[in-house]
Amino acid sequence: MDSLTHIVFGAALGEAMLGKKIGHKAALIGAIANSLPDIDVVATMLIHDDLRYLEVHRSYSHAALTLILISFPLASLFNRWFKDKFSYGYWYTFWCTALLTHSLLDGFTTFGIQLLLPFSNMLIGFNNLSIIDPLFTLPVTILVVICLFLSKESPLRLSLAKSALTYCCIYLVFTFGMKYKAHSVFKEDLASKNILANGVY
Repeated sequence: MDSLTHIVFGAALGEAMLGKKIGHKAALIGAIANSLPDIDVVATMLIHDDLRYLEVHRSYSHAALTLILISFPLASLFNRWFKDKFSYGYWYTFWCTALLTHSLLDGFTTFGIQLLLPFSNMLIGFNNLSIIDPLFTLPVTILVVICLFLSKESPLRLSLAKSALTYCCIYLVFTFGMKYKAHSVFKEDLASKNILANGVY
């Protein structure tokens, strides 16, 4: 998934979970949180082999265990910075949600993620979303930008943030439907030509 999508999705998530108490800082924290797993691009900058790049990128920095564990110190840090705003448990929930949704979004794309490291290096990818999908990103971007122009006290901010996240969920369900439809049409076309869908002639 492209960086802009992670930024605006994270901003919407931050607004929805934190915005009522910390205002515009919520969008910034959410954007950073949902982008954090891509820190592995620093390690891949020195890799010139395409296969090795795929092995390193979206590996441990996108693995569920890594993200669950790193959420502990991050929650502790932000609990100290924003005293009396949220409990430690709430910060932990936020960081887990923000980091894991990054991996899940990447998992919807073609390249997939190594979500189960270190237990398995299997790539998990649903192949139902393009790396860059304006129909997915643009509406969320518009809703988030509108949020940023509203005051902290405006109830519309929370509604817009939730609407952005709801749109993402609906769109992802829609893409699964479109993928199923495309596969069905493809299989029917193969069957009409007496070609088995599993590749056996």
